[in-house]
Amino acid sequence: MLTGGSRADQRHRSVRAALDWSHALLDPADRALLRRVSVFAAPFTAGAAAEVTGDEEGLVIDGLARLAEQSLLVVSASPGGTEYRALETIRQYGTERLTEAGELADIRSRHLRWCLAKAAGLAAVREDWRARFDLVANDLRAALAWAADQPERRAEAYDLARHLAGLAFTRNLVGESQRRHEQAAALADDPASAASALRHASVVAGCRMRGDDMFRLRCAAADAARRSGDTAGAAADLAAAATATFRFATTFVRLPAPGEVLALMDEARGLAGDDPAALAAVATAEAGWTLHAAVTGGQVLGDAATDGQARGDTVRGGALLGDVVGAGRGNLTTPCRRRSRARNGQSN
Repeated sequence: MLTGGSRADQRHRSVRAALDWSHALLDPADRALLRRVSVFAAPFTAGAAAEVTGDEEGLVIDGLARLAEQSLLVVSASPGGTEYRALETIRQYGTERLTEAGELADIRSRHLRWCLAKAAGLAAVREDWRARFDLVANDLRAALAWAADQPERRAEAYDLARHLAGLAFTRNLVGESQRRHEQAAALADDPASAASALRHASVVAGCRMRGDDMFRLRCAAADAARRSGDTAGAAADLAAAATATFRFATTFVRLPAPGEVLALMDEARGLAGDDPAALAAVATAEAGWTLHAAVTGGQVLGDAATDGQARGDTVRGGALLGDVVGAGRGNLTTPCRRRSRARNGQSN
């Protein structure tokens, strides 16, 4: 192990010496270009490099060609034009140089703005949407990872997380979509925005058949809504959490205790006031609970989680409830159906 470690250190020093030697041969403008394009996590075009570095595109094209001649960049052809890519070792070296030059925050910020513009441009799904998303996805993720740790970039990080959540959902990356919605909630400056992001995360969790997450996220949305002063919204969230426990019972790893569900419905009823939508959500939850008890012969939810027949009855009862009163509160599975349609088209 010691010998292996020593050899690894020796290889590292050799690579570092080779990069230092190549870097020393560059003129100052090309050194600056190399360190600035190191922020790109995926192949990039000369136009993208010009936007991020702030240099004139013609000068950037010439500089990129010189860096490629020195084997510091890999060049490839694509439908969108010539693309350039730095190997990971060179990216890390460039980032070190960017930090030494005191340019890291500025170039990362320019890259973040470029990513936000790209994310906004992907909002419209066209025939080539999938390829365009895949081309920039790693850059969006890298920019978000950096911005999320910068207090002064919190608002931009929130916007990018929200964009990436929707884009990932369209791309059928539903696990990432849920994580990004939750990340957006954590980055939100106000509890109302956090509540909205958590509701979206809960819906995506439903598409993933993750009942525990649906329940957790709806309860978290209710807490955020309460903090924002939206008691009616909090009531609807609590009612939706309760509804999930019997309508989607088979998607839970551990169902909440019946007393916990009843307490949620009682709290929701108290928060609903005279808001029609909140009252409808509470009525749906209460009717579903009654129907569940009728279908399962009064069996409690905790027993239903371990009894296959009762679980099947719970789902059938929940489906019946959705047919009867679902229109009054909206359909939680609608986004999943949209995603299913997108998977069969060009947008996935």
